[in-house]
Amino acid sequence: MASVPDAVRIFIAPPSMDILEERLRGRGTENEETTRKRVEVAQKELAQKEQYSTIIINDSIEEAVSEVQKYIHQQTQRKKTV
Repeated sequence: MASVPDAVRIFIAPPSMDILEERLRGRGTENEETTRKRVEVAQKELAQKEQYSTIIINDSIEEAVSEVQKYIHQQTQRKKTV
């Protein structure tokens, strides 16, 4: 992240680890071991979330996309005025 200090870094987080696990299992696209590994990776990634410019909770895909778009727009406008 240090290589592009002015980059807009957005972390998309699940509402909770339980919900993430439910979503992964509900898809039915991966076996138990793969799901477990993805949850472990997600936990490690979540531990790094404070390094991002903003954190958006993905309760609803539509709302999360809207929040990402708004944040990018705000950052673009801010950079134009600086």
